[in-house]
Amino acid sequence: LQLKNQAGVKDFEEFNFKPKDLLSYVVDMYVCIARECKDRAIHIIAKDDRNYSADTFRKAVKISRRETVVSAGILKDFEEFVAALNDTAQANKEAMDNVEIPDEFLDPIMQDMMMDPVRLPTSGNIMDRKHIYRIIMADDSDPFNRMPLKAEMLEPMTDLKAKIRDFCTIHNLPWDEE
Repeated sequence: LQLKNQAGVKDFEEFNFKPKDLLSYVVDMYVCIARECKDRAIHIIAKDDRNYSADTFRKAVKISRRETVVSAGILKDFEEFVAALNDTAQANKEAMDNVEIPDEFLDPIMQDMMMDPVRLPTSGNIMDRKHIYRIIMADDSDPFNRMPLKAEMLEPMTDLKAKIRDFCTIHNLPWDEE
């Protein structure tokens, strides 16, 4: 775990970086979450295409087992959680791969399915609420025309939301009320 041979890089100890301890904390956290709300946690993690990686979770299990960073009981619970998570993510991916999502259901910036569509009154465009909230938090303007835009100005698109929910139900796609 030493990086001495790389120019300008110090030992992990100098920075009090302990990867085994960090992995132990992460495994404990996932097990704690799984014990309280396993199905919800799996649903949230599995649908996060940008951050979720089955390989990363498999590696965490492998290293945890090899390095004995947690107790046998915690490791068993983590392995079960990761297996269920990876199965769910794979099933979600297969479901998404086998259906063509109508363009009107896709967020125009992120190109993922909207769960809570809202109209931006300054441009008339429709976006997923979570994405436009992030944009507004950084810059109080409509990303399509740069006009001032506040969160309270967003107009819920309840009919479109119902159509998306029905589409997800019919095609066995994950749906989250958020």
